[in-house]
Amino acid sequence: MYICGGNDGNNILDSFEAFDTKKEKWSTLASLHWKRDELAISMGPDNKIYAIGGFGGPKNSCLSAAERYDPVKNEWESIANLNIPRRALSAVALPDGIYAIGGFDG
Repeated sequence: MYICGGNDGNNILDSFEAFDTKKEKWSTLASLHWKRDELAISMGPDNKIYAIGGFGGPKNSCLSAAERYDPVKNEWESIANLNIPRRALSAVALPDGIYAIGGFDG
């Protein structure tokens, strides 16, 4: 299980954590490039994790930025931005790609 971004009630977070269900232990992984709340997360057909849009960044606004996590390298890389910045969206992975659905553009 992964927890990505969000907020702690005071600050928008760039943290990324994993829970190992066998060991019942949390581990801290590489931080996101952008602080994000209300983002969409999806596991892609390539077994990488995608963080899409959300609210935050340097201006605390709706984000178009997206990034991909490689669990083998434990690092995030920037990928193509959304066409429209948005928060509170959903994402779904299909064999031909990842789709960003809905949301609010601010």
